[in-house]
Amino acid sequence: MKEKIFLLGSAVFCMSLFAGDICDLTLNPEARDGHTPADSNRFFTVCSSSRFEAHPSSVMLDDDKTILVFWDIQQAGPCGPAAISKDAGRTWTRIDDRIPKEFSQCYDEPKAWRFIDPKTNKSRIRVFASYAKADEYDWRGADDRALVEAMPSIMSEDDGQSWRFMPPLGADFACVVGFSGMVRLLDGSYLGVFSRGKNPNGIGGNYSIMGSISKDGGLTWEKPFLIAKADKMSFLLPTVFRSPDKKQLCCIVTDWRTRGGTAYFVISKDEGKTWTGPLRVCDELSGSEHSVGVLADGRITAAFLKGSQICGWIGPYEALYSRDTKAGYRAKLIHNYAEGSTAGSANLHIRKTGEAVVIAHSQFNLHRPMPAVVAMRFNPNEIERILKTRVNAKVDFESWTPFAGSTFTPLEHVKLYGPFAQELVMKDKKSRELYKFDGSKNYIQKAAGSSPREVSSKNGTYEISKHAQRRAGNAAILVWSVRVKSDCKTRLRLIASPTARCCLMGKTVLPPACSGIFDMRTAEISLKKGDNEISVMVYQPQDTFSVERGFSSMPMRVAAALELKDFSYVRSDAIGDNWQDESFDLDL
Repeated sequence: MKEKIFLLGSAVFCMSLFAGDICDLTLNPEARDGHTPADSNRFFTVCSSSRFEAHPSSVMLDDDKTILVFWDIQQAGPCGPAAISKDAGRTWTRIDDRIPKEFSQCYDEPKAWRFIDPKTNKSRIRVFASYAKADEYDWRGADDRALVEAMPSIMSEDDGQSWRFMPPLGADFACVVGFSGMVRLLDGSYLGVFSRGKNPNGIGGNYSIMGSISKDGGLTWEKPFLIAKADKMSFLLPTVFRSPDKKQLCCIVTDWRTRGGTAYFVISKDEGKTWTGPLRVCDELSGSEHSVGVLADGRITAAFLKGSQICGWIGPYEALYSRDTKAGYRAKLIHNYAEGSTAGSANLHIRKTGEAVVIAHSQFNLHRPMPAVVAMRFNPNEIERILKTRVNAKVDFESWTPFAGSTFTPLEHVKLYGPFAQELVMKDKKSRELYKFDGSKNYIQKAAGSSPREVSSKNGTYEISKHAQRRAGNAAILVWSVRVKSDCKTRLRLIASPTARCCLMGKTVLPPACSGIFDMRTAEISLKKGDNEISVMVYQPQDTFSVERGFSSMPMRVAAALELKDFSYVRSDAIGDNWQDESFDLDL
């Protein structure tokens, strides 16, 4: 009996580090299948339930390991849930019973900040909601209603052991969301920033960036003042931080009219009294809901929502001005299996050890329909190390051993079909969309012919350009024939580019895209007793994204392995009488 396993993939690797490369920290290195749990040494669940729990905000205490986090339920719903970790985010204990009941009647994205009173040197934590309950059915109230319920809060003066409810700051603090950014000024005061719309209740029209000063450690707040606005931009969820040389305040904010895609910054050189006009940040930092920290070496690191994923960036502060995309390193920090508001609200804490802790919400579990509050840890230096290691492997292909030290056995003998022009299997040449690869005899014969060449690998890796003259738009099909003694379940591992599209019997078995150009993906598969055909189509992507990123000019490479020791290769014609003939009509 023959069982067919068909994969559609694209294998393109860059020969140097460039802006398109992303260090993906989101899943266990042993899996890219969505079923294997995330790395338990890196990711930790704060809260996961059957209801929508999101928008966390957190503070870290001076002991460098105690973190308190607060969030809301439903979409922009009531506040109240809270948790504490005493080991820098590894384990969490719920502390909802400490929170005043009045806070459960306050709504929309709690924002937590820790203050030091400049006169008494006493610390306090204050957690702001957007509004107290204004109406039974519409808590924000009518657009023309000046709400006095703006920015209610809870406050603790014993590092979170006890709390008391604080009345709203009032109508002057009408906002979209409460203080989304906070920075300590040189005189010990604090500057808080938030967004406000044109209507009295804080929403409507294009949003402006507002600021307010507290001179007594967060107890009282001065009347808000305008920091930035623009007629054709809507600034939402600003953050603010001090430059590494301590001379500037920088506020990063998203233009919400671009659906969270474009970020800008404004600078103050006089402790928040005056600000420059908005300028675009470098593309690598574009996104929304930024949280920024300064490393000991003067670099900045940021966690933010980019698209539907929680991402990060590490690089020099000056890159904000120069927009130099090669100045820093990009990372994917927390994966989101869904879209839209199921991920966001990144909180970044830099520990004295240099380690970073990020807390955000995301639909991190493929099998749970609701977002969870998740904590993750990483060392900013490891991102650079991982990316440089990839570069070395791309340059020194002969010594590349991607499966060394793993339980996977490289697939070392393959039948290679092609090359053939990628245009032959394009459904739409304008969009560069390909027909779905089905691994059928009809597809392979029409696209690549019926005369494969036997090729042996180097540690399970294949450089297609060595076996086929490369030209723009090239494609090739690889077929591994393996024999097993009995039905079994195993895992297949493939290394391919972000444009890879992989499927098993017409169904996706590997994530359709990866963040970086050197990522591994792993699928759980079933093999039948006897001979099995594993097929992979590799091609040089010609879509706009790939061309812009330089993927289309790289040599085609692929690496594959099975988590199985007891199998053998079948050296026979790859297309036999038992191959399936069902396929689309490939019109050549």
